[in-house]
Amino acid sequence: TLEYRTFLLTSDKNNKINGVGLNESGVTISAIEPITNSNQVLGVDPYNEKSGIGSNSLSGVILPSVKTAYDGVLLLG
Repeated sequence: TLEYRTFLLTSDKNNKINGVGLNESGVTISAIEPITNSNQVLGVDPYNEKSGIGSNSLSGVILPSVKTAYDGVLLLG
């Protein structure tokens, strides 16, 4: 497990969104999604609530596990 830091972008009593961060290998992530998307965008990149990963979880899953950005892409599939 690699050491990493994330930065809290917003917080309310229900959500903490760590949308950006970096790890000890120098891999950085910006995982912010807009609250609403156009139908055109959703046609290409739909929400997957059953088995997808939310943007607020990406940095905590990717950063401790990868040494390169390419490894992060492979980890997500």
